[in-house]
Amino acid sequence: MAVALDLQTESWRAIRGHESKYEISDAGRIRSVTRVIVDSKGRKRRLRGRELSATPIDGYLAVNLPVPGGYRKAFVHQLVAETFIGPRPPGQVVNHIDADKSNNCAWNLEWVTPRENALHAARMGCFNTKGERNGFAILTEADVREIRRRRSEGVPAKVLAEQFRVSVPTIYAVASRKTWAQVASGGWGGAYEHRDVGPNRSELEGRCTCRTGSPRDMATSRRMGT
Repeated sequence: MAVALDLQTESWRAIRGHESKYEISDAGRIRSVTRVIVDSKGRKRRLRGRELSATPIDGYLAVNLPVPGGYRKAFVHQLVAETFIGPRPPGQVVNHIDADKSNNCAWNLEWVTPRENALHAARMGCFNTKGERNGFAILTEADVREIRRRRSEGVPAKVLAEQFRVSVPTIYAVASRKTWAQVASGGWGGAYEHRDVGPNRSELEGRCTCRTGSPRDMATSRRMGT
């Protein structure tokens, strides 16, 4: 999303750790400062300042800033927040108020906790909140596959709940695919689908149905909800 910038009122400040060399504006632009340097032959020359080009990384803009021995990637939104809002509070992250990662104007940024950031992103519809991308997910996809495999082998849900630090109902929901349904449970050669029915029908625990066939056949089956 393009952001209209008022360049007449744009404010510039030195970037901490790069004073006299680089500046950042409250509109999210970064520039080098015109200065005199000494080249490799010991001669002084005037180095003209210029605006740095930002590179998108997962939707966020970043620039290269020099450090001893090379360069480091610095995210523009973090630099703006640290320069115009204040130092990063312990454990907090930068949130884009309008959910536009490219809008790094100071008025659009705020320090929040990771939980607040995830809640805001979910409200704004920024990402698919299923699976590991959910800011509140405790389990990983690897955990889900392991839980389903071990439940199919008859491991009690209580044992798994203690191991993975979740509730027993969560184990049943994962094993029965009521949650994490998007995660495949096995390989093409005979993927299992464990039919976990919960604590009220424990006599059926451990059963599984095996489906074999080509990847194409199984992909069709999944699309049809079977």
